[in-house]
Amino acid sequence: MLDRKVPRILIIDRHPVVFEGLSLYLSSLEYMVLGGVTNTREARECIGAQAPDVVILDIDLVDGDGIDLVHGFSESRDRPDFLVFSAQPTKYYAIRSLAAGASGFVSKSDDISKVAKALAAIGDGYSYFPEGTRRHGKNILSDQQMLEALTDREIAAFKVLAREGGRQHAQDASGASRRSFSAVKPILYRKLGVSSVVELIDLARRSGFS
Repeated sequence: MLDRKVPRILIIDRHPVVFEGLSLYLSSLEYMVLGGVTNTREARECIGAQAPDVVILDIDLVDGDGIDLVHGFSESRDRPDFLVFSAQPTKYYAIRSLAAGASGFVSKSDDISKVAKALAAIGDGYSYFPEGTRRHGKNILSDQQMLEALTDREIAAFKVLAREGGRQHAQDASGASRRSFSAVKPILYRKLGVSSVVELIDLARRSGFS
């Protein structure tokens, strides 16, 4: 990294072992690691006080959602770049990260060298996401827009799935049969861009349905 500014990195993760591992690895590559925090409150304070170039953060933090933190800085003029580093399902959360304004997404199941590749790309002014994320993300809809596109029947099924966790005996609010309810479920998954009940419940939580 000769003749280049040494990137200043802040790590936000609820697991100390992740911070320790990333810190040692990035320091060996001559990045300046400013420190690590576990929650969004301290993260906001540190970002404001230390002005990192890049924030590496997980989604599941002690007091909230890391992607919500990214979105909260989307209108800031002096915002750092955000690299989401998570064990959550890649296809769904990479798109969410992109939509929130992150500069990259790396799965914790990937080789740690991908973090360095992502940081290099971000440092050169590019984004770094898994293959296919930007293609799917060209017409990214907000959670609200996706929900508004649902029919009344689909909304009823969505509420039941979010509340019941997709249990086989669940029926939609209009009293439709189990067969009818099962027919709506794959349509919901497609329209909402989710692939599991866990992701659907997460969407419901963010949208105030649970």
